[in-house]
Amino acid sequence: MKYETRSFDEPVVVAAVGRYTPAERSGLVAGDLVLMFGQHKTSALRDDPELLQRIGGSDWLVLMRGDVYFKLQPREGLEGATFEPATPLENVSIPVDDGHWIRCTSGMQSDGSLMLVPERISSMWTLIPVLLYARYRLWQMLTGAVLVYGIAAFMGVVPFILTYIVTSLPVLTSGSYLVKSAAEKQGYARRGEVIVASLSDAAALEVETLKRNREARKPKPAVNPAPTPALDPA
Repeated sequence: MKYETRSFDEPVVVAAVGRYTPAERSGLVAGDLVLMFGQHKTSALRDDPELLQRIGGSDWLVLMRGDVYFKLQPREGLEGATFEPATPLENVSIPVDDGHWIRCTSGMQSDGSLMLVPERISSMWTLIPVLLYARYRLWQMLTGAVLVYGIAAFMGVVPFILTYIVTSLPVLTSGSYLVKSAAEKQGYARRGEVIVASLSDAAALEVETLKRNREARKPKPAVNPAPTPALDPA
């Protein structure tokens, strides 16, 4: 992967994202740095509240979440997010968009875990479908596949081979649709479209997102008020 060094003069940070808002459903997370915003200046996100409701199909956000550089297309606008000026970034090493970046559908679990499913699933996964289910945390599919393979193996070599072929065909013919459908049934709510430079960046983004969401949902420690000093009777 090739990298280039760039500077960003006017980034903005996502200060807060309201629960159950279009911004949350689009996939924004508090702490995200917005480096670019389609054809607009990033400052427009904080200076023009009405713009947050007029997000178009070409208005991709270029974000940094932790160390991961990626692109996000909001699905329902950005209403519900609060943006603040961020410190300019200088000499940032970012991956070069060579036209082969990976477009993914994103989904979010209630516990804050993110899943990024590429538009095309590699045919290599057909060799061991259970690894595909484990990679995308599709535990119901994984359990069902292991159970079916166990029964087939008990019946003999030929039934096992036939079962393996039959269960591999859906992965080969419609792997991405299969994973997205299973994820939705498992409780992953659809979020915005995401573009990443590599599959390793997708995995890093999933890890960083879960970390951020868990931190945001931790109960805040109670702050005890300072004791009122006693009045001097004199």
